[in-house]
Amino acid sequence: DYSILDTTDDDPAFFYGIGDGASRMRQLARSQSMALARSDLALKYQAEVVALVQNAMEQVGFDNPTLAAATSATTVQFTQAYVTDSRVTNSHTCREGSDWHVFLVMQVEKGNILDKLVEEVEAQLQENIETGDAAYSREQTDKLFEQVNDELEKRRAGGGQA
Repeated sequence: DYSILDTTDDDPAFFYGIGDGASRMRQLARSQSMALARSDLALKYQAEVVALVQNAMEQVGFDNPTLAAATSATTVQFTQAYVTDSRVTNSHTCREGSDWHVFLVMQVEKGNILDKLVEEVEAQLQENIETGDAAYSREQTDKLFEQVNDELEKRRAGGGQA
């Protein structure tokens, strides 16, 4: 039954992560499956935030590879912390020979995760400026995150990409 995989990446409200774990021990198979689903979720919203920032950089006319790299690195740093807001929406367990297989789908609300992650990235970049570790200015980051937050607001209002 592949209906468990009928989740869509086009859902405007949620990110979905899919995990597939196998082990001789049922609980270990479930734990593996959950870990893989969380990793899948993290990669999806990490990519979403990086794309939001890159799009905002293009819209405001910034061509600053250092700022782009710092944003990406900071996004990766904070991504795993927010997988805790996820929940299992569907799962299927079966036994094949001596192994248990667990397939599951986890979801996390897009708006909450994106808001939190963008806030963390912005705070880290501002801290880099304050400590003198940045090759970009406060004016650039303020303008950039104003654009990112405008895009997030459009999404909440039902416009823009999901």
